[in-house]
Amino acid sequence: MQPLLLAHSRTLMRCIRWQREYPQTTKETDHSKPIGVGLIGYGLGGRAFHAPYIRAARDLSLRAVVSRDQGKVHADIANVAVSATVEEMLALPDIELVVVSSPDHLHADHAVQALDAGKHVVINKPFAASLGDARRVVAAAERIGRIVTAFHNRR
Repeated sequence: MQPLLLAHSRTLMRCIRWQREYPQTTKETDHSKPIGVGLIGYGLGGRAFHAPYIRAARDLSLRAVVSRDQGKVHADIANVAVSATVEEMLALPDIELVVVSSPDHLHADHAVQALDAGKHVVINKPFAASLGDARRVVAAAERIGRIVTAFHNRR
């Protein structure tokens, strides 16, 4: 397994293990099915790092991508839903985990939106643009009872 794929899989698997070990903190799910993932952002990070690694992990299923350019997403992944807004993607019932790969200054807002919708969250580096934003994200995760973690693929 490639080092980047291994690092990404480890980060995402924390969410999977949490959900399976502590089902009382999550909605009832059939754990024999892959975890449904929504990806916010399809720029370099979403396209080159997150989408390929999510698709390669057998316990994950990329179900939706938030992007302004549906054609760009479908050129790479024909069978994925493309949402124009974060709210639209978060309303999909089969999304359990959200990967935030939007512009850095939006990470905290998008993470809090996903947490408030009851999703686990992986945030691409940087975790937040300020300490206040980071604290807001962590407080939302604790309030909702969901996992939030940072993805950092190298260094």
